[in-house]
Amino acid sequence: MRRFFLPLLLLSALTACESNTYPESTCADFTRPTAHIRELSPAFLCFDGYAARKTGQESLNPEWVDEALSQLHRQCETRPQARVMEIWIELKKTLIVPGQSYTMTTLACHELVHGSAGRPWASEKGIALWLVGYLHAGRGAAPWFVEDMEAVIDRNGPLFEACKRRPQDMVLDVMRELAH
Repeated sequence: MRRFFLPLLLLSALTACESNTYPESTCADFTRPTAHIRELSPAFLCFDGYAARKTGQESLNPEWVDEALSQLHRQCETRPQARVMEIWIELKKTLIVPGQSYTMTTLACHELVHGSAGRPWASEKGIALWLVGYLHAGRGAAPWFVEDMEAVIDRNGPLFEACKRRPQDMVLDVMRELAH
């Protein structure tokens, strides 16, 4: 399977979901010159899912990820020794707006497959990445699942195919089954 190509933010989307180093990552890691905000969004969605599992903050608005990354980058520049996770948790509390976010752990398959009016495919893929991070944080994903996540979350991949057959099931439940 082809892996994501991303520069070094928290390593890469793959490494980010494979490792349990998020709590230890410092702002100095995040603000490296190779860390380009637009390219970091996929890895960071996986990171946010991981953080959500550890903190219980299970809401996400995929459309604000770029802005959140920009804010995180600015704060990290002034606090290079701070832990990325700590700053992110502080930021997330200010960025979650009721009614504009998805409670990711209760997202139904039909919502992922058909989306909402105006929600782009990138958001659907982002949602799947978030859930991969969430599962991995709870050690609920087999190594092959994390390694092949790009194929798993592809529009024609096993997650979407299973969700098409089971529209009323929760996406997280389907992913748990696929992950083992």
